[in-house]
Amino acid sequence: MRWIDNRAIDLMSPEGTFLRAAAESFRVVGSSSQLGYAGLDEGYPGFRHAFNASFPAKHFVGNGDTWVGTRFFEVQDVRRDGDRFTVHYCDYGSLVAKKTDDGQYRSAGSSPTWGAWVMTFGPDPKLATDQQVSPKPHQRGPARKPADNVFGTWVMFRQDIASADNPQCNKLAPDTPTDWPHPYVRADPPPTLPPDPGWPEAGSA
Repeated sequence: MRWIDNRAIDLMSPEGTFLRAAAESFRVVGSSSQLGYAGLDEGYPGFRHAFNASFPAKHFVGNGDTWVGTRFFEVQDVRRDGDRFTVHYCDYGSLVAKKTDDGQYRSAGSSPTWGAWVMTFGPDPKLATDQQVSPKPHQRGPARKPADNVFGTWVMFRQDIASADNPQCNKLAPDTPTDWPHPYVRADPPPTLPPDPGWPEAGSA
């Protein structure tokens, strides 16, 4: 997964780390074969605590589909209220395809496949100040997922669809050709690009 760095948020800040890890975890959990709360453990280390019952986990309906390619994320705006952050962000899936039962790869081609989201997060109010641990800053590297918990003790308070608020998310991932058919079925998978910013390898964080 790759993030488009448009400077709306510092992706190397603690809040940038939390957002990245949470948003990417949601996508991982969405492809899990586990349903409900069981699927939370498919996310990055610490995601179950960070999720914080921010919406009913029964809405997690993993289908076990195999998705390949490269998903992009982009922050649209950030608002801070005290120690809480509310972030509107997009994800773009036009360079991702689902592996079908006959071994081919199916996508929507040059038709935008996107999500618009709003997430509110910050320190866990159930913990005293001296028990708080901020998310790890400066998380960058070649790994596709963190080796350990980068959320700290912070938690989500809201994760919701925000399509009506973010029509600017309705676009293609970078470098998507504009002449692909819909649906686009192919024998070869779309390329999986290196993660950006990615995560440090185990032992190097």
